[in-house]
Amino acid sequence: MVIGFALILLGIFILFGGLISQVPLVGVAGFIASLVGAVLAISNLGGLMNGVISKAQSRGPKRGPGKWSQGFEQRWDRRNLGE
Repeated sequence: MVIGFALILLGIFILFGGLISQVPLVGVAGFIASLVGAVLAISNLGGLMNGVISKAQSRGPKRGPGKWSQGFEQRWDRRNLGE
């Protein structure tokens, strides 16, 4: 993840260097470097989030299928029936 963010920053510097020196290929190379860095950072972030989600799910209460929607159904019925 850190490598991805570093590559994003490096790509931005290269991109601005290409803009300042008016060399389009350098700017394109900077853009590609930033894009690759963003892909790396996002893919690693997804792996971290999966670990966080799996830990949170293992600590939470176990619910059976369909039980989470019962609260919504009760509120819907109270609102529509005027209770």
